[in-house]
Amino acid sequence: MRFLADEGVDGMIVGSIRGDGHDVRWMAEEREGAVLVRVDGISNEKKGRIVARAMREHESDLPGAFTVIQHGTIRIRRA
Repeated sequence: MRFLADEGVDGMIVGSIRGDGHDVRWMAEEREGAVLVRVDGISNEKKGRIVARAMREHESDLPGAFTVIQHGTIRIRRA
C-alpha cells in the first residue's frame, strides 16, 4: 500500500510502516516542499488567486520548505 506521511510523523513510525513493505513518502525527506492552504469563508476562485499569487511571489523560497498560506499571511519554514 502507498502512504504519504506529513513531516510531523515520527521517523520510527515511518520506518515501521516501511518495514512492513509499504511504500511511504515522508514529507520530512522530500525536497519539493509542501504547501498548506488555510483560507476559509471565501470562494474557491478567490482561494485559487491567493495561492497562485503566493506561489508566484515566493517561487524561489518554496522548494524544500513547508509553507502555510492564510488570509494575509504566508509562513515559510525551511526543513
